[in-house]
Amino acid sequence: MINKNYQNINKPEKWKLKGFLIFILIFSLFKVAGYLQNVSNRSSNREDFLERVYEDIEGSQKDLPAVVDQNTTLEKIDFDGSTITYSYKLKVSGLSDIDNSKLKSAIRSESIDPICKSSDISKMLNMGIGYRYSYYDLTGKFIGGFMVTRDICNNP
Repeated sequence: MINKNYQNINKPEKWKLKGFLIFILIFSLFKVAGYLQNVSNRSSNREDFLERVYEDIEGSQKDLPAVVDQNTTLEKIDFDGSTITYSYKLKVSGLSDIDNSKLKSAIRSESIDPICKSSDISKMLNMGIGYRYSYYDLTGKFIGGFMVTRDICNNP
């Protein structure tokens, strides 16, 4: 379902935003999922599991920054022991509060469902790993972000 704020964005911006969201989701799901796909199968205990996640995240850092589309770059992937954080830079700056609010709402509403439906991400969520998606403008100013946890996916 499309968020009302998303409907208020004009038609060319909707297509750009949809394309942007699709590229981000596809890139995020497959890029790091490839590194993490077998983590739970390779790990015999929680400590070993976490060590593997750290190693896989470190391995994925070698490919960064990575251009997702003409307006988006995946700058950094971090792991703090419980949450994998994807940090994106968007080719935008000087957003008004209204534009910023629309963008944040659209990104979150269009992203949660496909992320929750990813089998690789579901495995990680079931192992207690959460995901944070953070977005920054060209100046490094935080635009917004959202979390994906097992609870969020189980209770949309």
